[in-house]
Amino acid sequence: MWILLLVALSLILLFPRKFLFFLRVGYSFYFYPLFFLLIRVWTVKDPQTRWTSHSTWFCGVKLIELPGSSKIPSDRSIMFLGNHRNIADFVIHDSVTKFTANYLSRALVGFAFPFMGIISHMTGRCWYFVRGQSTKDLEQFYVWLDKKFSFTENLRKHLIVYPEGHRNLKKEPLPLRTGMIRYAYLRKMPVQFFMCDGYDEVLNEKKLTACFGTSIVKFKLFPLIDPKDFDTVEAFIDKIKIDFVESFYEVRKTTNK
Repeated sequence: MWILLLVALSLILLFPRKFLFFLRVGYSFYFYPLFFLLIRVWTVKDPQTRWTSHSTWFCGVKLIELPGSSKIPSDRSIMFLGNHRNIADFVIHDSVTKFTANYLSRALVGFAFPFMGIISHMTGRCWYFVRGQSTKDLEQFYVWLDKKFSFTENLRKHLIVYPEGHRNLKKEPLPLRTGMIRYAYLRKMPVQFFMCDGYDEVLNEKKLTACFGTSIVKFKLFPLIDPKDFDTVEAFIDKIKIDFVESFYEVRKTTNK
């Protein structure tokens, strides 16, 4: 037992930033959600907000909203489109969008983080879908989304979507998938971009490290893009693709990386 303890302490001292990475992931996505599920889930009005705000604090995140950031509408549902860097997004982006949105996520995420998945599924804060099945019949998938939106509360009436399709660890944006953009056009649902940078100091998935102290994450919310202003879905998609790239680089250049 003492030998194992000494080995563990030695690894922590030799690789402190890797230890911090696994500590943040373990606490934020496993231990705290399990504690919350067993003790607090029935006594808190909005468990999702409590979990994400606490985990953002635990990970040492300081959010800085860049000048010129737009307001989030409260009179109708919108679709947020944002850049997806790593798993920290699932807590950070809740704060970025002012706790007004639900998440659209692959079901695999719920299995990888089961306690978080149970909470978000119970509260309806995360809409899980099976990749592949949803693309077989887009119309059926769109009807499913309609039902989800019809049950949303006024507290969280928007939806966060990652149009790149998966985590992007590169310094440039990935090509966008258009299924959800097409849905926004067909339902005349406005789209609002949010872009963030500074994730790697919080959790660096490529190196499996994290930075000690406060990690600054800069973000910006961009003006609404309304499908009603476009005659065709193709024109709307082209506008989204162009503006997504421009917004991505606008925020990224503020970090000088």
